Amino acid sequence: PFLVVFFSFQVSSQTVKGIQIVKAELLSDATDFSKPFTVGIEFEIQPDWYLYWKNPGDSGLPIEVEWVLPAGWTADELRHPVPQKIVHENTVSYGYKQEVVLLTTITPKGSSGGRMKAKLDWLVCEKSCVQGKAEVSLDMKNQSADKRADAKQILDRWKGLLPIARSENPVTFQKAVASLQGAALNIEIPFEAKQGVQIIDFFPASIKGFLIDYRTVGVKNSRIVFSGTDEGTGTGEIFLSGLLIGADGRGYECSVPVKFSSM
Repeated sequence: PFLVVFFSFQVSSQTVKGIQIVKAELLSDATDFSKPFTVGIEFEIQPDWYLYWKNPGDSGLPIEVEWVLPAGWTADELRHPVPQKIVHENTVSYGYKQEVVLLTTITPKGSSGGRMKAKLDWLVCEKSCVQGKAEVSLDMKNQSADKRADAKQILDRWKGLLPIARSENPVTFQKAVASLQGAALNIEIPFEAKQGVQIIDFFPASIKGFLIDYRTVGVKNSRIVFSGTDEGTGTGEIFLSGLLIGADGRGYECSVPVKFSSM
């Protein structure tokens, strides 16, 4: 067997007033490419600017990634750390300030050589928004032990900031109460959290055929509250998915069926 390692570099040209707003880089501490391994896409963001979560909220765009991998290799769906809620006047968004690392698992097959690339597109905002792009690469050769050690430290930290899986959710949901008047849908979902867990907010995933009023979304008196407009799903049922946010900043994945009928 032989050892192959990753060396990373970046190509990025997004500047505002001569300052590069977002810097992107690929990270991995892997040395064995005969089995699945973790790769992180690290973004460093200038103060006061922010990138968006996979559901950006009222405005914005999620980070898009196009992988260019050796033949036969595959990349899993991106794993997003718990975002922040960002409120500006009458808009609510979900995103990341200062830094974020998106994680994925790469599954190799066949060749252990070649170059891995990720083509990135994002929207970064402050008072205004700027579109950015970068092409980042991991070249499988000559990465120092120090570089791998740094990557491991960064990846381990951000793995710890991922949401807790639904199977480990400390919350028990009761039956949702939903009222549909015309196209306006209002939802309340009572829940009970395990002792020692305090839930203070809810960040929803997007719902196909449903326009969410993000200003109304949150947690009150141990209930998820949620309003929006049915744009003609015609099913009488939606799955309300997203993250319950604990007082300690942890996020808990959840998905709750909600049935409703016209009034």
